[in-house]
Amino acid sequence: MSFAQDNIFADGHEYQLAPLEENSNTGEYHSILEVSVQGNGTTGIGHIERETFKVFELEQNFPNPYQTKTLIPFRLKQASHVKLELWDLNGRKVSTLLNERKESGDYQIEVNPSKLNIPNGNYVYQLEAVNSNGVFRLPKMMTQQK
Repeated sequence: MSFAQDNIFADGHEYQLAPLEENSNTGEYHSILEVSVQGNGTTGIGHIERETFKVFELEQNFPNPYQTKTLIPFRLKQASHVKLELWDLNGRKVSTLLNERKESGDYQIEVNPSKLNIPNGNYVYQLEAVNSNGVFRLPKMMTQQK
């Protein structure tokens, strides 16, 4: 298919090229390009798989909302350096709950607001995994109430 026919790059492609990066571990080259498509209506519904899904699955904390403590479950599909941070809705980091290398597997991180000295409210937790394939992040929201 030509650029003129694909309805994504029909307006030009010279500034829409993905960088090519070599993976020094495998000798393979990787290229990722995110494309925003604007328009009216849909011609079909597709499934969008997040790139993070290849590296990890971040679940919703439970219970949510919570009072005394909650658990944040996640599954690593690839060994990675993992950082789990808690943010308030003003964009201030409240706490780093985890910051270490983890092997693939299932994990749960406990959040206890009294130990963190945080008030009731809504917070965003974000999991970041860094490995030879890149940096992958996914945020979710949780609510503490008394």
